[in-house]
Amino acid sequence: MSDLTLGVERPKLVGELVLERIRNLIIEKQLVPGERLSEIGLASRLQVSKTPVREALLQLRVIGLVRPEDGVLRVVTPSPDLVQEAYEVRAGLEALTAQLASLRASDEELEMIMATGRRSFDRARSDDVIGFRENDREFHRLVALASHNTMAAQQVMNYRDLCQALRQREVMTDQVSRVCGQAHLDIASAMSDHDTANARDLMANHVHYVMNRVLGSMQGAG
Repeated sequence: MSDLTLGVERPKLVGELVLERIRNLIIEKQLVPGERLSEIGLASRLQVSKTPVREALLQLRVIGLVRPEDGVLRVVTPSPDLVQEAYEVRAGLEALTAQLASLRASDEELEMIMATGRRSFDRARSDDVIGFRENDREFHRLVALASHNTMAAQQVMNYRDLCQALRQREVMTDQVSRVCGQAHLDIASAMSDHDTANARDLMANHVHYVMNRVLGSMQGAG
């Protein structure tokens, strides 16, 4: 993983690359929910030794992307209860980082957050699904980093990955994307005004809105 700083990256170590690769395989459903994970199998697939795979699985277990079941590790399996719990924790974390960022962010950071929020809204209005996703992720990352609380920022990113893995289907329809894009603009505006309470509440409401869309999609699938 890259350093938790704006625009500064260092070369990634093998262990970090392996962690990132397995995490992406889970989020992208190339390792499917409930799939059994073995160190040997993953090491062979990624063409690395078992040691970085073992370390990565330990970290992914802490995040919640893998879980022990019947003595083996498996990819987390979505359920409505698990989705609600994960999104509720994420909402609390992101509300905190939005509140802190509205107090601590530099003018440059606030400008970057506003610009990214505006791009996400523009991409949503033009029905650019991929562009919206990229800017949506970047918006939340920048807000987390602008809190200048490294622990909170890392947990926001962890829970964002977990929430993404728990989605059984894509919920970002054109309408939902537009609502989220507008929320990004409102959050960025509150932060620029240093309105900590409004920034916090808007972010919490934004994450809960997405949670309800995800839960609704799971009910529809049933």
